Amino acid sequence: MQTYKNFIRIAIKNIPSTILYFVIFAVIAIISTSQSKDNEELTYKDEAIKFTVFNRDNSETGEAIKECLSEKNKYVEIKDDEETIRTALYYRDIYYAVVVPEGYEEAIKNGEDMELMNYKVPDSAMGYYMDLTLESYAKTLKAYVAAGYSVEEANAKAVDTMKATVEVSMVTSSKDGGIKGNPISTATTDKPAIYFFYQYVPYIFFAIMISSVGPIMITFGKKDIRRRVAVSSQSFKSYSTQMFLGVVTCGISLVALFNVLSMILYGKNITLAGILCYVIITLCLMIVSMGITYLGGNLFSTTATMGAFSNVVSLGFSFLGGIFVPLEFLGKTMQNVAKFTPTYWYVRANDAIMGVKNFSDIDIEKFALGCGVQLLYAVAFFSVGLVISRYKREAD
Repeated sequence: MQTYKNFIRIAIKNIPSTILYFVIFAVIAIISTSQSKDNEELTYKDEAIKFTVFNRDNSETGEAIKECLSEKNKYVEIKDDEETIRTALYYRDIYYAVVVPEGYEEAIKNGEDMELMNYKVPDSAMGYYMDLTLESYAKTLKAYVAAGYSVEEANAKAVDTMKATVEVSMVTSSKDGGIKGNPISTATTDKPAIYFFYQYVPYIFFAIMISSVGPIMITFGKKDIRRRVAVSSQSFKSYSTQMFLGVVTCGISLVALFNVLSMILYGKNITLAGILCYVIITLCLMIVSMGITYLGGNLFSTTATMGAFSNVVSLGFSFLGGIFVPLEFLGKTMQNVAKFTPTYWYVRANDAIMGVKNFSDIDIEKFALGCGVQLLYAVAFFSVGLVISRYKREAD
């Protein structure tokens, strides 16, 4: 077991870089946990904008505009004076001021065009939002007048129209089809903190395994060492087995490290079923990362190239496979592309056990498929790596 022992010795020397990755991930996880609550629903909420209306026309239309804008915003009474208005805008006492000019209602009655004037905070989102609201009201009012209603009736109907709302709810299940029929995992509003912990584990797994174990593979893959092994009494099968065991040892240590961290952070909210499920998906992920590392170690000959390979794999799979960008936000084409990455199937497995309390809660078919496809990817990576290793050995 000389090859295995030397592998572990070199791995121990690379522990500082592994610890650095782990500490950074742990700190981010702790901060995220402290700033979020499980099952907390975050929804969109309108912000009340402070505004005022100067009804210089002294008409019902001016009052109707005030009523319309007050529905979702806060009306502020200020003096109709240029300097006062600009001072109020400067100190953000108001963000928007509507001026209903004299003769505006009469112009509406006659079907003439007369613009409403306004003051607003320059280049502010609030100002643009109020512009759109006011423009929408004016168009609605003119439409009702053109349809034959009196100005009084048109104002009442326009106000009612602007008050109308649409009930909106988030998609909560992949059975609902998602946006434009795209299959999605689950709604982002009811995902527990531990889900997000394991959601980002693939990125750090790939980064640590490839950057830490990859250089060891390259060290053993140097031509002089390969030739020395070739002339030794050790068979190729024994050498490959010991190298494989070395990679497995590092991988299992990594799995144990991250699962222990998750138990420390979320142990109060996770059941035995959840623990076993998370151990299984991290083991599958570990085998995939081992396969990629084994392939890269046999494919590349310098640590610099291996470092670049680590970044490409960890970031590429994370962006394409639904780690950094949730699958529900990807278009149908990108989701089809994502299916060719092992991280996509990891995410599906993670979705299947989200919030699981008992074994009966698990979507067995989805979970098994996600884990199974990952293992197939691992077999493919190991097979290609083994072929490359044998080719180099015979070339020597």
